[in-house]
Amino acid sequence: WTKPWTVAGPFHIDATLWGLAVIILALVPLCAQLAYDDARVSFGGPHENEAEAVWRDWFRRSSVTRADLKLLLSAGEWLQLAPGEALPMWSRQEEAKGDGAAASCYGDLYYYCVQGSLTGVAHYKEGEHAFRTEAGGFTDVFALSALLGGANVGLAMQSGAITAHVASDSCYSLSPVPEEAETEEALRKSPQSSSGGSGATLEGALLIRWRREDLLQVLRAPGNVANAMRLCVNQACIHDLYGQAMDHRFQAKYQAMSAMHRRLNLSWLPYTAACEKRPFLQRWWLSHVKLGDLWKPSPQRAIDVAGSHEWRQLEELREDLEQGVADAWTAC
Repeated sequence: WTKPWTVAGPFHIDATLWGLAVIILALVPLCAQLAYDDARVSFGGPHENEAEAVWRDWFRRSSVTRADLKLLLSAGEWLQLAPGEALPMWSRQEEAKGDGAAASCYGDLYYYCVQGSLTGVAHYKEGEHAFRTEAGGFTDVFALSALLGGANVGLAMQSGAITAHVASDSCYSLSPVPEEAETEEALRKSPQSSSGGSGATLEGALLIRWRREDLLQVLRAPGNVANAMRLCVNQACIHDLYGQAMDHRFQAKYQAMSAMHRRLNLSWLPYTAACEKRPFLQRWWLSHVKLGDLWKPSPQRAIDVAGSHEWRQLEELREDLEQGVADAWTAC
């Protein structure tokens, strides 16, 4: 053992193959993690620009990576519907006639409004409640929240699936990705500036639709897709409920602030926003257990915490409200 580099001993093929297998199994995942770059992920397809806009909006709300969002979008389908067109809540008509389980009696189709507006009616034993879903919201937000693990009283009160249509005054445009100069700060200084190009305005709405079975497969896959979507659904739910409960005296200001908030979310964002920015040695150190962790448990430190990036943006919106800048958005 004092001469580790000697070749006098016999050559053991089994030990050599076993050693190479161990090295390869450890080296391949390491190289894949070090070489992975989320900025290289491309959404592709005819609605690539709209998918980029969804990623910019969702990243600022939930820190979702491009790879996770691509997996989620691949499970759904893009729809371009005309004004007044109905949104089916069941993938098969026979399912709508059956009783079904408690978790599935509200429909098995879920919609996300990319651009445009939707109107709907929730059915209760006491009557009906009309609502409106704007761009960035989910149609049946209560049922989708329950699918993600957030059962609520509002859904239990419903007597069945909602009825939804594209609003008669709904319109949308297929726009290119905003230029790098169109940042959040630039939009705050010039609310009238364009954020997203000069696409032709079309009547109707642009939606993303998921089937329950396809969506569950993605939500159960490894990654932060479920956490990101849960954050976005909860934010959309609070936004809708708060807007409907607000007194009519504040509706104009609320709508103006909401429009400004969405324009800021859709502003330019570098593709590397979701990439790991910590040095390699720091990531290596955080991914290993220290001696202090043996008696003092610590949270996961090897990955970034998925959360909202909107705190700074909301502070800026609050300043704009105090300075009267939000009044300029009412005319947009």
